[in-house]
Amino acid sequence: MRVRLVFVAVAVSAIRITPWSSWSGCCWQAELRGVRIGQERECRADSHHLRHPASFLATYWRSLPPTSPPAKPSGDAHCECTALVRRRYLGRLSGPLLDRIDVQVRLMPVRAAELLAPEGDTEPSATVAARVATARQAAATRWAGLGRRVNAEVDGPHLRRPPWRLPARVTAELRGRLDSGSLSARGFDRVIRMAWTIADLDGRDRPDLDDVREAIQLRTGEAT
Repeated sequence: MRVRLVFVAVAVSAIRITPWSSWSGCCWQAELRGVRIGQERECRADSHHLRHPASFLATYWRSLPPTSPPAKPSGDAHCECTALVRRRYLGRLSGPLLDRIDVQVRLMPVRAAELLAPEGDTEPSATVAARVATARQAAATRWAGLGRRVNAEVDGPHLRRPPWRLPARVTAELRGRLDSGSLSARGFDRVIRMAWTIADLDGRDRPDLDDVREAIQLRTGEAT
C-alpha cells in the first residue's frame, strides 16, 4: 500500500513533478489549507521547489507497504500484511489531506473473462469523451450566471441555497453522515458537487437520490 502522488496540471505551461518521498506531509498540508481557485502556490521541502496552480488534479495510488512480502501481479488483493500494518501505513496520509480527495476507488484484479470479453462489451474512448464534453457544457451553461465553468468551481453556499439546494429526501443520508461526524462540512459540499457531475454525465438536469448515494460511495472508498 505504498502511497505515490502524481500531479496533472490544469492550464499551466510547466510543472516540476517530484516523488512523494521527497516531500514532507506537513508541507503539503500547509499548502492545501491555503489553496484557492485561480491562485498559484509554491511548496518547498528538502531543497526542492514545486509551483503549481490552485486548479489541479492530484492522483494517489496505493501499493504494498515496504515491509510486505514481494509484490504479486494481483496487487493488493493478496496482500499478506496484517490489518494493523495496513492502518499504520494508510495513517501516513493525514486527515486534512484525505478530506481533499474527492474520489476513492478500490481497483480489483482483472479477471480472465473481463480480459477476453468481446470488444462490443466496452465503450470506445470517443464515446466517453463526447459524453464528458456534453456534461461539461451542461455545467458551464448552468453556472454561467455565477461566472463558473464546472461544478468543482461552485462555492458551497450556492449549492446549499435555492434554487440549487437539493430536496431533503435526496440529501438525507448525506446529512446523517455530517451529523454523525463521518463526513466534514467540506466533504458535504464536495459530495454535492460530485452528484451534480454524475447527473450531468447521465444527461439529467438535477441529481437524484441515487446520484448522491453514488457520490458518497466514491468519496468514502465504498465504490469498487
